[in-house]
Amino acid sequence: MDTQENRRILAVDDEEGVLAHYRTIFTPSDRKALLAQDQLYGVLEDGSETEPNLGAEQPTYLLDCFSQGMDAVAAVEASLKDQQPYAVALIDMRMQPGIDGLETALEIRSLDSDLQIVFVTAYSDYSTDTIYQQISGPVLWFHKPFHSEELYQSVRNC
Repeated sequence: MDTQENRRILAVDDEEGVLAHYRTIFTPSDRKALLAQDQLYGVLEDGSETEPNLGAEQPTYLLDCFSQGMDAVAAVEASLKDQQPYAVALIDMRMQPGIDGLETALEIRSLDSDLQIVFVTAYSDYSTDTIYQQISGPVLWFHKPFHSEELYQSVRNC
């Protein structure tokens, strides 16, 4: 991993299927298979035959997955103690039991104001205005179901 570029990702979602999908998106070998699958869907949907660059070297991401908000907060604390902070946190809004995504994000932001928060959720109990008023710093939103390549590019840009 490049010492100047932080590629550590924290993912917190109470659905194991979503966490497994994150692993697919951010693991280079799984990502190649996902790109090939997307190409096949393109051919089936509109007849396009654009070929993805499957041979290109993919950046290595370090992904840590948690099913509960407090576990994610503890991971952020540990990462700061070890001087290896996360760059991006992918957070579901509704998680049971325990703290929800907004509370998780608030706790994380209080520990690390540089961490980019990305809410990836199907439903939210809070308006976007409420969230922006409570969380200092920028946040991004992705609605489930999400397009894998769009999420990948957004995380890469973060």
